[in-house]
Amino acid sequence: DLMERLERKSFESAKIYYTMEDYKASRYALKNVLKENSENQYREDVLYYVAMSSYKYAFNSIEEKKKERYLDFVDDYYNFISEYPESKYRKELDGLFAKIEHYTIKTEQEKTGIKKLKIGYNRVFGYYIEIPNSFKELVPEEYIRKQTLANCERYITSELKDLESKVLGAQERIVKLEYEIFVQVRNR
Repeated sequence: DLMERLERKSFESAKIYYTMEDYKASRYALKNVLKENSENQYREDVLYYVAMSSYKYAFNSIEEKKKERYLDFVDDYYNFISEYPESKYRKELDGLFAKIEHYTIKTEQEKTGIKKLKIGYNRVFGYYIEIPNSFKELVPEEYIRKQTLANCERYITSELKDLESKVLGAQERIVKLEYEIFVQVRNR
């Protein structure tokens, strides 16, 4: 009973920063709650508020910092769904993740001037940026050509590779967690 009250107080105290809309402090304080006690009974809620704090901190940032800070949300998002794939918060966080994907594509289109730029994924090459041949002359130097197709070229960037490693790592954790749950249910 005492431990339960202490965990609740720790969570609620950290959440105050979120309520005050100090999202940077909120993320830090909530992560500290889990550092103090990784088995906190409010872990799902804490991880949800960590992800929400990351998103809101990035959303309210100046344009030059948004992309970098959205990557923190992506990291927190995948940490959350790898532990709680069936969470009541999943739909909301999935929606925010989709907004960030749209923002990333829009940002790349504006940065390059290539309106038909797409971001995609396949099992062989991973994540890539697809650019039609008619826009080849607008491709930035930091893009690395990965694949040539009939009507387009596919490129990667170091940012895209970092994102891919986070995504694939989280997917591996999800599969492992699902298997552990399956084994627990099977052994009952």
